[in-house]
Amino acid sequence: MRYLKYYNHRQRYKYYKNKQLSTCQENKYNSANIRKIGSKKSEVTGLLTTVFIASILISLPCFVWGGIEKYLNINYVDRISVDGSRIILNNTQNAADPTYEELIDFLKNDQTNQIRYNSDSFVYAQKLHDNAEKAGYRCAWVSVQFAEGEEHACNSFNTTDKGTVFVDRTSGNSGGNWDSFVDVNIGKQYIPRDIFHGSVRYDPIGIVKDYEIYW
Repeated sequence: MRYLKYYNHRQRYKYYKNKQLSTCQENKYNSANIRKIGSKKSEVTGLLTTVFIASILISLPCFVWGGIEKYLNINYVDRISVDGSRIILNNTQNAADPTYEELIDFLKNDQTNQIRYNSDSFVYAQKLHDNAEKAGYRCAWVSVQFAEGEEHACNSFNTTDKGTVFVDRTSGNSGGNWDSFVDVNIGKQYIPRDIFHGSVRYDPIGIVKDYEIYW
């Protein structure tokens, strides 16, 4: 049984001790409370639904593009080469990490060195990546940011017996095989070391500020 209540400025709402609500009044009171609760639940449900739909719409392009990349076995890199084209990496689904010896053999026979020499390291790294993946070896395209502000690209392989190896193709002369190994460590000099010509020495290109790896 509910009791009638009145408003007190000091104590807010208080109930009369001996004034009970009639059955009709109590039913009206219960119906009003039910409507209020239902209205609040509807507001909360509507808000949650709106947030859920908004989150789906925001993330949908990422899911769609990610699905396209996976279906086509490509990786879209947000970089632009000298000729204005975007860097898109072509992957091979069953590519595997090479051994160190397999990597050396691949680099010896790779045709990336036939590209006419220019200063666009993005193109060399993209071509070497695609050739390695086509040959069945997992290869990464690596963006290197130097402290001086210049951006450079090289490649990375996770060899099964000697760990991660970074390969730079852009240092050297036109013609011949001028692949180099390089250490990519933040705060350290980026110095290519020629693989196939022991007498060749390269000057440091810059101090590594940061780098990103794209598989």
